[in-house]
Amino acid sequence: GFPMDIFQYYNLGLGSSVQAPGSSKTEWTLVSYLGRVNYSLLNKYLVTASIRTDGDSKFGKNNKYGVFPSVSLAWQLAEESFIKNMEVFSQLKLRASYGKTGNEAIGVYRSLSLLGTSYGTRSSYIYGTTNYPIAFPQNIANPDLSWEKTGEFNIGLDMGIFKDRLNMTLDYYYKKTTDLLLNVPVPNQTGFGSVLQNTGAMLNKGVEIGINSTNFEGKFSWNTNFNISFNKNTILSLGGAPYIYSGWVGGGNVAPHDKNTARLQPGHSVGEFYGSIYEGIWQTQEEIIKVGTMPSAKPGDIRYKDVNNDGKYDTENDDVFLGNPNPDFSFGFTNDFTYNNWNLHVFMYGSYGNSVLNLAAQQLALDGLGPSAKRLDMWSSTNPKGAYPSARVSNPQRVSSILVEDGSFLRIQNISLGYNLPVKGLLNGNIFRSARLGIGVDNLAIFTKYTGYDPEVNAYGNSNASKGMDRFGYPPSRIFSFNVALGF
Repeated sequence: GFPMDIFQYYNLGLGSSVQAPGSSKTEWTLVSYLGRVNYSLLNKYLVTASIRTDGDSKFGKNNKYGVFPSVSLAWQLAEESFIKNMEVFSQLKLRASYGKTGNEAIGVYRSLSLLGTSYGTRSSYIYGTTNYPIAFPQNIANPDLSWEKTGEFNIGLDMGIFKDRLNMTLDYYYKKTTDLLLNVPVPNQTGFGSVLQNTGAMLNKGVEIGINSTNFEGKFSWNTNFNISFNKNTILSLGGAPYIYSGWVGGGNVAPHDKNTARLQPGHSVGEFYGSIYEGIWQTQEEIIKVGTMPSAKPGDIRYKDVNNDGKYDTENDDVFLGNPNPDFSFGFTNDFTYNNWNLHVFMYGSYGNSVLNLAAQQLALDGLGPSAKRLDMWSSTNPKGAYPSARVSNPQRVSSILVEDGSFLRIQNISLGYNLPVKGLLNGNIFRSARLGIGVDNLAIFTKYTGYDPEVNAYGNSNASKGMDRFGYPPSRIFSFNVALGF
C-alpha cells in the first residue's frame, strides 16, 4: 500500500497497512584538515598559527567547505630582566589572538528539498473506505547554505604574585558572528513558512576574570577560586529583515503571542521577550468605556497598555520588549579547606540581571488552566480588589509584563565534607593503602526573587532564541550522599 517507492525501505511507516511499521535512516559526514605551527624565541616570545578546512555534508552543494585560520601571540613578560628585578611577579604573560571558527549545528539534509510524509485518519486521503498516506514537498532547497562563521579577537593577561599564592587571568574578547543560520520567513504564496539561510550578523563582547588564591598554607589550608564573566550580546543584522519572531510557547492559550514570544531585532539581544504591558484588571464597565482602548473587555478582564496612544490596544502596534534572558554577568565561587585529615569543599554560582518568562504562572493563575491557590484571589463582583482576573473563559490572555520576573540567583551547588582515615590504624595498614569517608549535598539552596521553582530554567531546550522561559520546568533535585573510598 505504498503511494510511491522513492523512500524504499527507509520509511516503512508510509504503507497503508493497518499496523504499519516505522523506519528511517540518516547519514552525515564531516571531514577536517588541520595544520598548525608553533614558534618560541628565547622562551619569551611565542607564536602559534593554524589553519583548518572543514567539509560538512549538511550544507549545500555549492558551499560544503569552510576555511578557518587563526593566529596567537604571547609575550612572557616574567622572563624579562626588568620584570624579574621587581621581584613581584612569579608569572606575567600578555596574550593576543584572532581566529575564525564555523558552526554546523543544524539538522541533516537541511539544504535539500525533502519529501514529508503524512498518514493516519486525520492526515491522509480517503478513496472509498481506505485511508491512503501521502508524501509532499516539505521545505525549500538552498544549494548555497553554508557555514555560520565567527571571528574572535582576544587580548589577555596571566599574572601570578606572592610566589603564585595569588593568580589572576584577565580576558577581553570581541566576537562577531556572520552568515547566521536562521529560518527566514517567506511569503505564504510559496507554500512554506520559512527557509533556512545564511543571513545577518551578531556581536558578543565582554570581559572574563579568573582568580585563584592560596589564603592559608600549613596544617590548616584554604584555597579559593573565583570567576566572573560579563557579556553583551547584540544582533547587528538580519539580512535586511526588520525583525524575526521566534519562541513558540505551546499553543493558543496566549495567542497571538504563542509564536512570537521572542523577537530577534537589530540593536537587541538574542532571546528578548516580546509582548504586551500589563496594567491591572478592568474594574467597571464605566472604566472600560471611559478609557476606550479595549471596548470589548468586561469587568474582571486583564487591562493591557495602549503604548502608542492611538486610543486602542492591539498587539501589532502596542507590543514592546519586556525582558532579557541574558544576564549582565555570571559568576562561580569555590572554596576548599583542609585541617589535618579533614577537608571541606564549597561551590556556589549564580547570575545577575537576567529575566525569566514565567509561563507557568500565566497558566496557573491568570487563565485558570491549573489548580493554583492564587485563583482564590481572582476578581469577582464580591472581590473587586482581587489580584487575578475573573474565571471567565473569554478573558483574553497575552504574554505580558506581569509574567516577566527577575531571574537573578545565587545557588549553593555543592558542599562536601570528608575525612581521611589513618590507614595505619586499619588492620595495621596491611590491607588498605588509603581510606576516606565523605558526606555531601548537591543543590543545597538557592537565593532568588523568582516565584517559580527555579530561575535557571529553559523549557524549550538549547534554543538560543527561546531561552529563559519557564513552562512547567521541573525543579532540580536536592541530593544527599555518603561515600566511602578505599585504596588497596
